[in-house]
Amino acid sequence: MVSILTTTPLQFGWGNAIGIAGVATERSYQGKGYAKALLDFVLDRAASDGEGAAILFAHETKVYERCGFELLDHVVRAPIHSDGYSENIGHWELAQVQSAYAAWSNADVNRLVRDARRWNYWQFVFRDPIPFGGGYATQEGSLCREAVIYDRMGAWPIPKGTDWYGLRSMVDVVGVPVGQEKEELLLMGKGLDAVPQMFMTDQF
Repeated sequence: MVSILTTTPLQFGWGNAIGIAGVATERSYQGKGYAKALLDFVLDRAASDGEGAAILFAHETKVYERCGFELLDHVVRAPIHSDGYSENIGHWELAQVQSAYAAWSNADVNRLVRDARRWNYWQFVFRDPIPFGGGYATQEGSLCREAVIYDRMGAWPIPKGTDWYGLRSMVDVVGVPVGQEKEELLLMGKGLDAVPQMFMTDQF
């Protein structure tokens, strides 16, 4: 094996897509077009299966632009302004998170839909859902990678030192009160009419 990638099914309000991850070619075989050949193959297969749109996270654009991908957004990490966390604020169970996420997802066709399999993936990492602002934010150590918040707030009641890790566009959609951003990854897509609205809890 000299080149590899993996795909995962995705569903948005407008239909099905694929996520592409783990694109890699053994160093001595790089530059020979193997990655492009794999990408072209899975894109053709996805299109024939009714999953014509594709997204991926990348560190650079060159290989993917040759396959028709375009830059959609940036993944950023930034400190969240916090007004201090209290244990009294409470925590949500999974069923509460699922209900709130479904309502949020159903409000816009560009938002990722989670089926049972994706919720199973979601539980691979322990996440503490903290309720506030009419919704919740998840705490994963020092990171928040998901938040369904409706009330715009200048600071969130989460532990100090928590960073947002997610799409730059989602900072605006959710209203995350962040400080200085640092770019971490690129979000690239093919066959999409709009930037997908998704959290990095669904990163593939």
